[in-house]
Amino acid sequence: MIKILTGYSDRGGSTTALSRLTNTLNDNGYVTTMYGPHQHHTTLCDGEQLTNDVIDNISGDDVVLVHFLKLDKRPNAKKVVLVCHEKDLFEVGKIKQFWDSVVFLNERHRKYHKKYKGDFTIIPNLAETMVKRDKPELDKVAGIIGSIDFNKQTHKSIGRALKDGCKPIYVFGEPKGAYFESHVKPLCSGNVEFKGFSEDKQAMYDSIGRVYHSSLSEVACLVKDECMSTGTQFFGNEATDTKLESITNDEVITRWVETLELGGIEPKTKPIVHAFFVCYNEEGILPHLLRYYSTFCEKIIIMDNNSTDSSVEIVNSFPNTEVIPFESNEEFHDGIHIQLKNEVWKSSIGVADFVILGDTDEFLYHEDMEKFLIDSKARGMTVFRPEGYHMIADEELVLLADDNVLDRIKNGVRTPVLDKPMMFDCNKIKEINYNFGCHSATPTGDVRWSTTNDLKMLHFKFVGIEDYLYKNKIRAERLSKFNRDNGFGTYYLVSEEEFRLDYKSYLDKRTKVLD
Repeated sequence: MIKILTGYSDRGGSTTALSRLTNTLNDNGYVTTMYGPHQHHTTLCDGEQLTNDVIDNISGDDVVLVHFLKLDKRPNAKKVVLVCHEKDLFEVGKIKQFWDSVVFLNERHRKYHKKYKGDFTIIPNLAETMVKRDKPELDKVAGIIGSIDFNKQTHKSIGRALKDGCKPIYVFGEPKGAYFESHVKPLCSGNVEFKGFSEDKQAMYDSIGRVYHSSLSEVACLVKDECMSTGTQFFGNEATDTKLESITNDEVITRWVETLELGGIEPKTKPIVHAFFVCYNEEGILPHLLRYYSTFCEKIIIMDNNSTDSSVEIVNSFPNTEVIPFESNEEFHDGIHIQLKNEVWKSSIGVADFVILGDTDEFLYHEDMEKFLIDSKARGMTVFRPEGYHMIADEELVLLADDNVLDRIKNGVRTPVLDKPMMFDCNKIKEINYNFGCHSATPTGDVRWSTTNDLKMLHFKFVGIEDYLYKNKIRAERLSKFNRDNGFGTYYLVSEEEFRLDYKSYLDKRTKVLD
C-alpha cells in the first residue's frame, strides 16, 4: 500500500496536487491513501486523519511519501520518499534525513535546495484535465486565485488588475484574517467581488479571461498551469516565471512508478458502460440508438412499455441488448417512468462503471467518447451534466433505418432544460433521485459533478414534421390522468397547428452543433 503523509491538508496547492496524485495512483491500480491533519483532503480523495497510530503502524510492505513533516526517524517502510513542494518553509538541506530520496517539482526548485546532497528526482505535478476555451469577450474580466495572504500579495494583484482597467475583478479565496483586513479589504469597490473558494475550477476559469498572480515565492504555480489548460491569460511575476516541463500525466505517473519501484503500469481500459432507455413504439429511432450506443456501451437495456410495432424485434436483433417489459395500463405515466429510472440501474452495481438513463431519442455525445470515459474515471467524476440540444431536421426529412442520424441531422438549438444528468457512476452513487421528467436529480453518495460543454445530450425529437406530429399525437392519446392532474407532458395536448408553429420556430433558431 502507498501512504501519503502530509503536515498540511487544508485548502491549498499542495493539498490539491497530493490529492490528485492519490486519485491517479488508485485509478492505475496502486492502493493509495492520503493522511493529513485537516479535513479538506478527505473530500478530494481517499483520505484519512493523520495520527501517531498511522505512523506507528507503517509496515515493511508500505511505500511512504512524506510531505511537510519532520519525522524523528525513518518509518519502517519498504521505501520512504520526501515530497517537497516548499522553499524556505521547508529547507530540505537543514533537516535531519529520514527518507531515502526526495522529489522536487522542477530544476529551479531543486537548485534552491542545493544544500541537500542526497538522492533526488524531479517530477512535476499532475495537470488537471480541463477544457480550453477561446473567450475574447472576457478579456478584461480578471481573476485573483489562491489563498489571500501576504505571500500571495493579493492586494498587489488586485491593484495590477485595476490599473489595467479590468472589471469586474473576481477574488477566489477565503476573505479572512489580519492580512485581508489590512491590505485587501481597503481595495474593495464595485469592481472587486469576493467569490470565496471555488470547488468547480472549470466554471471558475470559464468566468474569467485573465489571472493576476503576484506571489513573493512560488515553487510550481498550479494557477499558471491551469491558465494554460483553460485558455486564460496569465499575468505573473518573477516568482512565477518557472519554465513548465511539457510532459503528459501518463509520463508523470510513470516517473512516480519508477521512483517508488512499483513496477509497470497496466494500460488504461475503457470503463464499462450500461445504458437503459424507456421505449414505446420507437421502431423509427431504435436502429440509430442501438447502433450508436453499441460503439461504447457493453450492454443496452430497453424498458419496453408493451410496444405494438417492431421495437422489440429490432432490439433483439442487436447483440448485448436486453428487453425489460413494464406495464402502465397502456398510458404514458411519468410516475412509473421515474420509479423505473431511479431503480433499474442498480442491477449494474459491481458490473459496470457508469450507467446511462434516458429516452430513446436522447443521444449522449462526445467526439471521443472512449477517451472522455477513461479521463472521467481517472478524475473521479461520478455524475455528468451534459449540454442539451434539440436537434432539428428539415421538415421534409424522412429518417431511414440505414441512415446515420448524426450525419443527417447536424443542426440544433441549445436548450438548457435538456442538461439532464443522464450518466453517473453506479458504484459511487447510492441513489440518483431523479425528479419528474428526469431533467434534474439530487444524487447521494460520492457526488462529484462533471460539467463540460464537450459532452452533449442530443435530443432527436424534431426529425421531420410528420414524425414529430405522429409521436405527439400518440403521446397525447396515451397521457395518463396522473400526468394531466400534475401538469406533466400536457404540452402534447396542443393543436396540430401549434405543433407546426413550434417546429418552424426551432427551424428558424437552429445552428450547427455537429461538424
